[in-house]
Amino acid sequence: MKKIKKLQGILISALVFTLVLTGCSSISENYSDGTDIIKLSEEDADDTLASWIKKLNPKRYDPPVDLDTTDKYIEELPDIDTTFKFSVTGNRLVNVEIWASTEKSGEGNDGWINRVAESFNNQNYTLADGRTVSVSIRSIDAGNSLDYITKGKNIPDA
Repeated sequence: MKKIKKLQGILISALVFTLVLTGCSSISENYSDGTDIIKLSEEDADDTLASWIKKLNPKRYDPPVDLDTTDKYIEELPDIDTTFKFSVTGNRLVNVEIWASTEKSGEGNDGWINRVAESFNNQNYTLADGRTVSVSIRSIDAGNSLDYITKGKNIPDA
């Protein structure tokens, strides 16, 4: 849930920044190829940004996905370890679990992330404190990833 709110905040910030750039008075210069460069005064940018922030009300927008987090639905999700197995299993003291789509963590050409993870694991990297590091790749489709993460049942390291 926090990741979705953070994503919404980033998207709103990007929108505000874009609106600020298009809504401020500016000085326009041109590159030799005709591309415009817009320079804003700091005061003008601050004023416009403040006015746009006052107009925003992110609470009025519903997220585009169903975020029903009732206990009943969480219990319906299958056990992740038996349903979505690791395509690469790390076995070091520090192991980072990465979820990857089936198009990246499959066989042959669809397994490029597996090859990268296996190569990483074969390097036997260690942290400054001496602990060894590895990565595990869990092959899981995007829809199920969304269910596990938004329901808080299982959240990967990456």
